[in-house]
Amino acid sequence: MPKDLERDLGLYATITISIGAMVGSGIFVLPGLAAKIAGPAVILA
Repeated sequence: MPKDLERDLGLYATITISIGAMVGSGIFVLPGLAAKIAGPAVILA
C-alpha cells in the first residue's frame, strides 16, 4: 500500500498563502481600475 501525503498546514503557511493570494489578485485588478480612471494614459502613468 502506498504511503499517503500528510495534510499539515500551519499558521505561518496559511498566512503566507493568504497574503500571496491577495497580492497576486491585486496585480490583475489594479491595472484595470487604473485604466478606468486614467483612460489610455495609464500606460504613461
